[in-house]
Amino acid sequence: MSETKNPVFGNKPSNDSNCAYWEEWVSGFPILTLSPLVEKPSQARFVILYGDSTEKNQRHRIKILGEDIVRSGHIVHCPEYRSNLDPSHISEFGLYDRLQDGRNAISWALRRKQSEEALVLVGISMGGYLSVRLADEFGDRIQTLILLAPTAYPNGVCRSCVKFGAGNEFQKIIRRKIGPVWFSWILNKINPPWASSFIFERAKEVKADVLLISYSHDKIVPRGVIKKYLRAFSLRPTGRFKFINLPGFDHSGTVSNKTKRFYVVNQILDFINN
Repeated sequence: MSETKNPVFGNKPSNDSNCAYWEEWVSGFPILTLSPLVEKPSQARFVILYGDSTEKNQRHRIKILGEDIVRSGHIVHCPEYRSNLDPSHISEFGLYDRLQDGRNAISWALRRKQSEEALVLVGISMGGYLSVRLADEFGDRIQTLILLAPTAYPNGVCRSCVKFGAGNEFQKIIRRKIGPVWFSWILNKINPPWASSFIFERAKEVKADVLLISYSHDKIVPRGVIKKYLRAFSLRPTGRFKFINLPGFDHSGTVSNKTKRFYVVNQILDFINN
């Protein structure tokens, strides 16, 4: 796995009011790292996987969330998906590719973490789906899993041949169309494509402590998805589990909405510290 320093910030970390930050390239994508300005042993090392965005350089938006976490003395890694380095090539990538990027980012973080540090995986929206899969895959090497309004997808969507982009295979799978529009609408209401997703069985196998946060006004992630995650995590024989439904917020704004970010970060840090 190739790793190089990103010349954007040079070899020395750049400083802002909260932390030092720098980038390294890993397997074709950059990872933005944030750490406290005052060097001291950190309690946890976070990896944040963001959601379904086609915008360029999302790691710099996620950095805002990371800065709030770094204030408590933790280290944060914000990897960029290869699909978002040049959005004009988004159709060349799919969920499978983002899963691979997440896997490589976690492996990279595990090699850097100190023995006393816990590895915390944070998944936002689509990143939540990826994080559940990766938490199951990495087992007890991930100590804590934080899910912020995680999505769920039908089986078959995470294959190398399924790509993003308007009208492509990814959209066809997640927005199942059978017959007339009205028939597809009724069918998807009665039996939504995500309902039989194996992700909920994967959730039952996660060994990490889990914090699941949903939003009361979320119109993107169906309430049924959250309920199935809630049941799956509750059935696990090991690991702590906490569920929080934040009132008054919708799916967007986890990073950009200062008030929402304040509540989310406080819940995360409270869960990590207790």
